[in-house]
Amino acid sequence: MNAPDYKLFYANAFKLRISPADIAITFGVTVEDPNDPAQQAVRDEATVMLALPQLAAVAKQLHDVVLALDEKLGAFGGNIAINWSEGENSGRAMVENLAANLQRAQPPT
Repeated sequence: MNAPDYKLFYANAFKLRISPADIAITFGVTVEDPNDPAQQAVRDEATVMLALPQLAAVAKQLHDVVLALDEKLGAFGGNIAINWSEGENSGRAMVENLAANLQRAQPPT
């Protein structure tokens, strides 16, 4: 059963926010930047909050689906191997930042 405010949309962009207890995944679509029509902007459409155990379950299912699609249909979107992107906005950098902040917040023993 769908909620009264349920909506379906195509997302071609996403961003992550990670905390010690959960993760937020915001999905959006690219649109023309109203301030500079030659540029693209991302319009956020919906955010999904997941506790870390649910994140692991979703990641496992997505991984399995991507591997099955690759096996049946061939590679899509370039190399589908799951790896960490580079840079300060990568998943690995966000997790390392969170871990460092949590360590600093712990009282000395």
